[in-house]
Amino acid sequence: VAENLALGLFASLALRLTCYPGLAAAARWAGERGWGFLSLWPMPGPLRVGLGCLLLDWTLYYWHWLNHRVPFLWRFHNVHHVDLDVDVSTASRFHLGELVLAAGYRLAQIAVLGIDLPTLLFYDGLVLAFTQFHHSNVRLPEGFERGLVRLIVTPRMHGIHHSIVQDEANSNY
Repeated sequence: VAENLALGLFASLALRLTCYPGLAAAARWAGERGWGFLSLWPMPGPLRVGLGCLLLDWTLYYWHWLNHRVPFLWRFHNVHHVDLDVDVSTASRFHLGELVLAAGYRLAQIAVLGIDLPTLLFYDGLVLAFTQFHHSNVRLPEGFERGLVRLIVTPRMHGIHHSIVQDEANSNY
């Protein structure tokens, strides 16, 4: 746990001090200039944030898939999967190289989708909370989880993704 938190703290601070200001500036720029896919149609702010979050999450799925399929990316992402005792601290265990590469991908998401700053900040807060939840070792009642898993990733569902069996780890993104 301490190793995961130390690695996560170092990588997160480095990212926040180097890459995130540029991402925030890009999102501010996209929002002010009406840049990207989301700007093609006028819509109320809450709808723009909601649709932006869905599109960010959908495209983030492909980034995660690439991290498992491209050997160069897997070398970085594997730092997250090496932790066999998955708990909430695993959600912080990422290689700085992966986070920097992901920031480049996020910049492309912002530009293509037209993600504004409120959407970026809201989405990043959601991702942090949900990532910690589905990496936690919380055991939910089976009946409740069967319904919940249709809406969100649950710890039991995500546990399959952290299996040492490669076919299982390369599923359930």
